[in-house]
Amino acid sequence: MRKITFLIFAQLFSLCLFAQSTINITTSGGNYATEKWVSITTEVNGAGTQIFGQGDGTYGNGQGLINQDIELPAGTYYVNCYDRYADSWDGTLISVTAYGAVIGDNGGVTPDDGTDGDAASSWEDPELELETSFEIIVPEALCSIPDATFTVDNGCPTSDGTFSITVDISDIGTATSVSISDDQGTALQTGLAAGSYTFGDYADETDVVITVANDDEPTACFKTSGTLTFSGICPPANDECADAIELSVNTDFECGSFTAGTNAGATASSQEDNITGTPNTDVWYSFEATAEEHRITLTNVVNQGGGTSTSTDMGMGVYDSTGGCDALVLFDDSDPNTLNLEGLTVGTVYYVRVYGWFSSIQYNTFDICIGTPCQADAGTLTADAASVILSGATATISATEDTAPTVPSDYDVTYVLTLGTDLVIEEVAATPSFDVSTLGLYTIHTLVALTDPAFSADSNFLDLSVVAFGTTTAGEVLDIVGDNDICAALDVAGAPISVNDGSELDFYNVQYVEETGSDPSNGSSQSLTVEVGTPITVYAKGYEDGLTNPAGQAAGIECWIAINDENTDPATWDASVWQEATYLGDNGNDDEYSYETSGTPIGANYVAARWRLNNADFTYGAFNGAWDGTTNVNIELIIEPLANDDCAGAQSVMQETEIADAASATAIPGTIDGATDSGLAAEACSGFVGTANDDVWYSFEALTSEVNITYEIAWDGVAQLYSGTCGALTAIDCADSTFGSGPQEEIQATGLTVGEIYYTRIYQFFAGSTAGKTFDLKIWSPCTADAGTLTADATPVSLSGGTATISATPNADIVVPTDFDVTFVLTSGTDLVIEQAGAAPSFDVTAVGNYTIHTLVAETSDDTSPNYLDLSVIDFGTTTAADVLDLVSTNSLCASLDAAGAAIEVDDALSVDGQDNRAFTYFPNPVKDQLHLKAQSPIENVVIFNMLGQEVMNVSPRSMEVDVNTNTLESGAYFATVTIGNTSKTIKLIKD
Repeated sequence: MRKITFLIFAQLFSLCLFAQSTINITTSGGNYATEKWVSITTEVNGAGTQIFGQGDGTYGNGQGLINQDIELPAGTYYVNCYDRYADSWDGTLISVTAYGAVIGDNGGVTPDDGTDGDAASSWEDPELELETSFEIIVPEALCSIPDATFTVDNGCPTSDGTFSITVDISDIGTATSVSISDDQGTALQTGLAAGSYTFGDYADETDVVITVANDDEPTACFKTSGTLTFSGICPPANDECADAIELSVNTDFECGSFTAGTNAGATASSQEDNITGTPNTDVWYSFEATAEEHRITLTNVVNQGGGTSTSTDMGMGVYDSTGGCDALVLFDDSDPNTLNLEGLTVGTVYYVRVYGWFSSIQYNTFDICIGTPCQADAGTLTADAASVILSGATATISATEDTAPTVPSDYDVTYVLTLGTDLVIEEVAATPSFDVSTLGLYTIHTLVALTDPAFSADSNFLDLSVVAFGTTTAGEVLDIVGDNDICAALDVAGAPISVNDGSELDFYNVQYVEETGSDPSNGSSQSLTVEVGTPITVYAKGYEDGLTNPAGQAAGIECWIAINDENTDPATWDASVWQEATYLGDNGNDDEYSYETSGTPIGANYVAARWRLNNADFTYGAFNGAWDGTTNVNIELIIEPLANDDCAGAQSVMQETEIADAASATAIPGTIDGATDSGLAAEACSGFVGTANDDVWYSFEALTSEVNITYEIAWDGVAQLYSGTCGALTAIDCADSTFGSGPQEEIQATGLTVGEIYYTRIYQFFAGSTAGKTFDLKIWSPCTADAGTLTADATPVSLSGGTATISATPNADIVVPTDFDVTFVLTSGTDLVIEQAGAAPSFDVTAVGNYTIHTLVAETSDDTSPNYLDLSVIDFGTTTAADVLDLVSTNSLCASLDAAGAAIEVDDALSVDGQDNRAFTYFPNPVKDQLHLKAQSPIENVVIFNMLGQEVMNVSPRSMEVDVNTNTLESGAYFATVTIGNTSKTIKLIKD
């Protein structure tokens, strides 16, 4: 391209009462420009009427940095800044000006709402992508801005080191004349009318800004060009799509033909940026596809400098050119320098866009090559006779082309004869026909390769002189091809042909089918019915006089087992259904073989054995001998679907209650192996809809209103819960967690009706094989046991005659599940050492100290219950409450202990609402507004402390009866030290 044109448009209006004002929005700097989009609306946060939007105004269209003038009436508006990843504006700033004055920006910092709630690359919910919205007040129009365009004339394709700028003024608007100036000290041009004007020359790489100003209002109405410059590097000839350079297509991946390229000086093309990286320095190539697969490689990438980056990281995009450069269709793209293309249309021309991957400017040279994978294809052969009897000295074996080979130019077709399973090469020929003189399993193969010695210098030449007949194998030839990256093809499977003497076993059959491992045996020699997924074992016996009589496996005997649901004639069954049987041992004079499987399809199946002796023809065994379709027939194997394959057959499960956690619930083993579509389509769950073509069903009676349905699985499953009846179900809950986040799908249902029957099913999210897909189901409700709380009846309590009775009252907040027991536990000290346990919260103690009465709700009677808590393990005076809690936790028991309990102090002097030897009393406790104290001697002092030991009240009544005002104390526990004569006592108070 010869010119770089910068267009800035200003729509002109007559200056009148209703003239529109002109503002400018400029976004600049930062990273990831293509993630930014701006709009102007009449209300904050994008609400109200949209006045302006980048591009065509559609949300996200025209994304990128802008420097744009906008015409709109004077008034108040809101500028809305969006980011496609919702992760801030990455350093990009925004400024809004009107007539030379800034009327709005984001405070000089990059817009950011402080959240990163989106990782998708598409424009999603505008509310999610919005980073900020700020107010602007647009002033009345002072004048109209001249309409001007600015063009850099760089002299390319050859440059003399300078450039000039042409200013085209199409309309001066309301001005009587305009002036043009630059920021390089060039003489001002004034009094100008519409027309074309030139500024320059400027030295390459000079940054120039041109200003066109209204001479009547030069500081209010002017147009600036932005920075104009020329790097001094002319764009390559293929800078635009229309000038794409045609690439030659290699017949292999060797890149014998390549094209040297450069993107130095390249500029961004007008085509859509819909590819990896930032194609702001793209150049273009084209090639015509000669195959459905090609490989594009970039090699020898070298940075040439002159840009803003020294990176050699390149990107490329490939487009279908059918619609021309203005309607390209992206086919594929790549950040790595190798791009393998598949599914191309032969004869179609494709464009290749090559560029520096980063948004910075990278000028690189490189070599580009279009390669083609090997086109050689050996096709397939079918034996003219799969079994040939050697009746004389030789036998002729042959094959016929089934699928034609693909033979590249100058390549040859060679037919290769191999012997045995090792595919030892015996002979090669120009036709697929050979004479053989020994028994064995032969295979005729097709080889397509460049074998003519005239092409020995070609990298694809395959030298067949290295083949030693009777020694070299087909595998070794393939190793030569692979190790040397030779384009060649060998039909490895070929056409197998058995050359034999016509031998046949004296006796052979399929003996018995049984459910594997069943005891007693569940099997039959005629017909067996089992559930889908059940492992079954098939037995077969063969006899050949002189071979099977001796102990051990007889040589030359082969046995296969097949289970087929298509027809009863095993001779017509596809070769793929026959599975090699395993020699079990001697069964009398017979050799016995077996085969085990669990993948038999649902429905009627037929079981047969296939036998061969000394590579002769196959023979087929039925029950009681060779299959004849009448007397000797196959064993029938009926595979029934899973019993709970649909809603009507749902397996009933008993809900467990009062379970500590899922690990403690009883597991019901299940499987979807062999499950079929029950006919009920999948419902949406967690926003996704799976494929319910392999669901299995369960039912349960709700014993509680809250029930957990836990499926422990190792595959991506969906669990659903229904109310109603089969045929009239209502989906009420589901679970579809992300596969890999945990080994289960769990529905935590609430609001169920006790006594109602509910249904649940599980299936794979994706359609796929069900083989081996098992799970454990647990239907349970959580532990509801709650010990509640206690309130001490009195504290402190004084010993009387060496004994004190302490007690507490439950606060009516206890929850006792059915069959659970309530035990009251007395502990002492801060370690909560268990001293006593009983059926009532009342205990007699004989020592002073701090005690706590607790409530324990647990199953302590029924030792068959999974929640049984054995209290006999308690060693009074040693075991602590914490030890009991550890026992509950370790064994996942449903139980509850009120660890805080009711604390009671036992002393030998003063007592709550009591009287000591000085007849001291105090009440009430708990106290609300006043604490009344009375003694027979004067009360000298009362000091009250909070639980932190801080003094909160100190009174010295010096009277035998006093009321202490506690109204100012906050609710909670306190200690009061009362001094009477020479005696002091601390009591515990509770303030309501």
